[in-house]
Amino acid sequence: MPFTIFPDTPAGWDSVNAVPDPKQIEHNPSGRKITVITGNDINDTSILVKDIELTRLGLFAGTLSLGGQPLLNKVVLYVYTTIPTTGNPAQQNYWRECAKFNRGDAFINQLRIAIAPFTNAEMDAIFRAGNGYTP
Repeated sequence: MPFTIFPDTPAGWDSVNAVPDPKQIEHNPSGRKITVITGNDINDTSILVKDIELTRLGLFAGTLSLGGQPLLNKVVLYVYTTIPTTGNPAQQNYWRECAKFNRGDAFINQLRIAIAPFTNAEMDAIFRAGNGYTP
């Protein structure tokens, strides 16, 4: 996915604005990051986020593109350490066996709460970014 992450600073916004169009801007205030997506990976915003189905790779790529390494680390810790040790059997099965993830899944909302502070809009942005991911 062609994307660039900038700091959420005046200089970062200047850099964002210098990226030639077409571009898609994803702003993550809690992570103090601005992600600019370009090229063929610009997301089709006409698709409702509830209709987006991500692969595991798409979920992690969307997380990385929106929140950088710190947010990805939180998600990886939750999925691969917290759930296997303290999750209930349904959570463990979901995160171990599921290959596709939908924004409306209850376990995705539990993830959002676990990586707080993280809003519904920010989780929606992860799904949009992950939907445009191509390895």
